Amino acid sequence: MFVQEEVAKLAMTAIEYPPMQKGASFNLEAVKTKIEEAIKAHHGK
Repeated sequence: MFVQEEVAKLAMTAIEYPPMQKGASFNLEAVKTKIEEAIKAHHGK
């Protein structure tokens, strides 16, 4: 129960002081696309 109360307090600080930037996300599909583009660009030379 104590942990739930502490998490609730922390969540309330996000309302009062919102994050300045969007959280990072990791997308393997985007990485794969960039690698494929780099390979195509390298072979195109």
